[in-house]
Amino acid sequence: MTTTTELAVVPTAGELPVLDRVKEGIDPLLEWAPPPLHSAIWAVVVFLLLLTALSLVVRVVLPWVGRVLPGPAEAVINWLGMVLVLPEFVGTTVLVRSRRQVPNVVFEYGEAVQGTVAGGQRVARSFLTALTQLGKVSRGWLVLVLLVVFAAWDGTYCGGRSPDCRMPTTEWADSVAAETNPDSDQ
Repeated sequence: MTTTTELAVVPTAGELPVLDRVKEGIDPLLEWAPPPLHSAIWAVVVFLLLLTALSLVVRVVLPWVGRVLPGPAEAVINWLGMVLVLPEFVGTTVLVRSRRQVPNVVFEYGEAVQGTVAGGQRVARSFLTALTQLGKVSRGWLVLVLLVVFAAWDGTYCGGRSPDCRMPTTEWADSVAAETNPDSDQ
């Protein structure tokens, strides 16, 4: 028995509006193909669409984010540092006004916050610089990433599920074939 959450994990034909529109445009061109070949061609089309989307994100969007965010990221980290150092400021002010000695632990806290802020800025800069470098990733690596994701999805999907569980790509291909050939008993 399949649960609702399992069904949501494997989108079938008809559940993704953008792909539905692409399929409506491609299906008339593939009328000659038998359902298994039609499913295979359609899988290649979907793979190419996903590769194009991944390429756009990795080669354009993420490098742009890496170029745009350093200033705002530094401002946010500085603001968080000011918020975190506020207790030291309040404690020190109260102790000085009451003419008491400020314990060293208060100053150590301030130094720890300062070190954390400096470390956070270095990490943010490194991360954002890495994002700008993603624009240089080759298409071959992106293809490999997509293939590994699909293989991992298929390879781990049925683990712990019922014995009649079907791999996501098989279920999806069958749904495409059933939609292409409504007379079939799939």
